Amino acid sequence: MTVIAEISCRPDDFLLGETLETSGETRVELEQVVPTAERYFPHLWVYGGDPDAFERRLGSDETVEEFALLDELDDQRLYRVEWAVDDRLAVQGLSDREVTVLSATGSRKSWQLKLRFKDAQALSEFHSQNLDRTVEVTLERLYDPIVESSRNQLTSVQRETLRLAYEEGYFDIPRRTTLVELGEQLGISDQSVSERLRRAQTNLIDGTLLADAERDS
Repeated sequence: MTVIAEISCRPDDFLLGETLETSGETRVELEQVVPTAERYFPHLWVYGGDPDAFERRLGSDETVEEFALLDELDDQRLYRVEWAVDDRLAVQGLSDREVTVLSATGSRKSWQLKLRFKDAQALSEFHSQNLDRTVEVTLERLYDPIVESSRNQLTSVQRETLRLAYEEGYFDIPRRTTLVELGEQLGISDQSVSERLRRAQTNLIDGTLLADAERDS
């Protein structure tokens, strides 16, 4: 089962270390790709700061082989980049594991990446590989995308009602509470409680059972 990891690392442990550490408020974003051994993140968006100064630094950054400006709008620039990447960088571990990069944002303080691994074992191997290279990668958050998807499909009201019903024993056998009692606590009618629970349960089924069926088909 796939897992999503949100990680952070220092600029000099990933890409553009020299450039980002001296670029003030400049922020960069890599477009979403699946890295391969031959090709890393080909497009780079640059926001804020001094774009001309950033471009000058880009030309001397040791992780950049060559680059070309593709588009420019106000303080935003889009570059195509060919990377000069070696085994010391965390990016090498991404290509080795065939990880999907969902987002990658860099600043002078750190890189923040959201990565999808094919399973927990691939994540563990990625972490071990970085330890071997003395690359400092911090795991900020780890979660199952199916569970996260189902949570996001519930409104805050539905989550509150479902949580209360569970805690009060509405789903126990035998039940320890009724729709009327739940409605009294929530300040709504028992019919409204019933409708909220039905909608919440439908959304959970859509986000879990049906999502699993689509993924396995």
